[in-house]
Amino acid sequence: MHVKILLKCAFGEDLSEETMDFEHEGKVEQKTLAHVLRTTFHECINRLTDPHIVIFPFLADIYITSREREILRNCQRLRNFLLQIVQKRRSVNLKQNDSHGDLLGILLEDENFNGDDRMIVDECLTFFFAGSQTSSAAAQNLILMLIKHPEIRDNILAELDTMLI
Repeated sequence: MHVKILLKCAFGEDLSEETMDFEHEGKVEQKTLAHVLRTTFHECINRLTDPHIVIFPFLADIYITSREREILRNCQRLRNFLLQIVQKRRSVNLKQNDSHGDLLGILLEDENFNGDDRMIVDECLTFFFAGSQTSSAAAQNLILMLIKHPEIRDNILAELDTMLI
């Protein structure tokens, strides 16, 4: 659900079920954009804790192992996929002069991003990753508070029951 909301806010449409190439253990398969975003982000973060990068931080920009090169290829595929979305939307916006009110539409109209589709992809990815971390933390905190305060949880559930009936 978080991914759908974030993609809708970023691109003005739910792209979570769009499929693209994703490589795992040397095999390329079609996976949903939601899966590719989550998995690629997770792998990039985990890579920073690999022993050779922790001990020798200058190796962070060098993809030594086959697993690291696979992560890099997945990042490049993801960026190219999003770049195509930006370019498609740019051509639609030029014809219709319509921003849709989402992040991509705003960036396409912003003079600071004029013609720099790669920078727009960077901003959309940053928005997605920051939003996914914020949403996850908020959901975790909510669950923790509801566990610690069962009386509030019961009040919320009772209110939901009246709304859903």
